[in-house]
Amino acid sequence: MKLTRREKYQSATGSKRAIVYVILIFFLFGSDLSAQTYRLTFNSVPLSDALVQVSGQLGLKVAFDSKKLGSIIITKEVSGETPEEVISSLLRNTGFEFRIKYDRYLITEKGKEEENTGYQLMGCVSDRSTEEHLPYATVILYNKNLFASASENGSFCFRNIDTGNVHLQVSYIGYNSLDTTIFMNGHQANFNLRLSRRIESMDTIVVKATRLEMVDLRNDVDFATTLTLHG
Repeated sequence: MKLTRREKYQSATGSKRAIVYVILIFFLFGSDLSAQTYRLTFNSVPLSDALVQVSGQLGLKVAFDSKKLGSIIITKEVSGETPEEVISSLLRNTGFEFRIKYDRYLITEKGKEEENTGYQLMGCVSDRSTEEHLPYATVILYNKNLFASASENGSFCFRNIDTGNVHLQVSYIGYNSLDTTIFMNGHQANFNLRLSRRIESMDTIVVKATRLEMVDLRNDVDFATTLTLHG
């Protein structure tokens, strides 16, 4: 069936209007559709564990005092469209806040100014090949007699060090220990410490045993048989 000129015009006009409506909807709601909202729920969870979970899901690097934050138990739902909004929601009413330093989210006590009377050394211990974090690695400032156990995400922090030159030792089961001296140019420093897996090798083992020479015994001949042992 052929369309009249008027019907063709109405059809073309309707198509153009539909295209305009689609464009308007895209501009009005396109930004909302592309935005992603993060939602996480925690029920009687230590704040330190919640931070580890958030850092894993959002791909963040965080540094905090695991002992202090581990004593704070939270039950809440946190949400946000950005990592900053999520962490702010998580830390709300906990007495802690965050600040971004050295490409990490540093969690500190709210309202407490950082002391500049000493040096601060923080960082993360990880696998050299896979970059996987090594939880609870041992970190020692040998010449300061200071000891720390890294958190579950491999982070650690030393505060109020009286000098910027420290003898650092890092160890983890199954890895070669790291023994080095660090010279800090400023009052704060952040290091990624990577350990190599320890490859165990064994000397060749030679097993020696006495060989028994076997001989055939014939029942039809009456004679004595001698077995000779060779070492």
